[in-house]
Amino acid sequence: MEETIRIADARGEPLLLIEGNPKYYERFGFTRADAAGIEPPAEALAPQYFMIRQLARYDPAFRGRAIYPTETFGIAY
Repeated sequence: MEETIRIADARGEPLLLIEGNPKYYERFGFTRADAAGIEPPAEALAPQYFMIRQLARYDPAFRGRAIYPTETFGIAY
């Protein structure tokens, strides 16, 4: 996870979103995404599992509902 964070930050990504166990991901600096104004996708398990890691280029203006790409669910168009 640390390497993923490092690479995303080096690429200039503003944030990472992940759905997972808060007790695990909090150690890497992830917090609830809804606290930062980003709502989980409708398919998410629950808001407490949808987490954000803000990176160097993070902008607090990022707000709204996240969506999963269709590939996540095996749907091809």
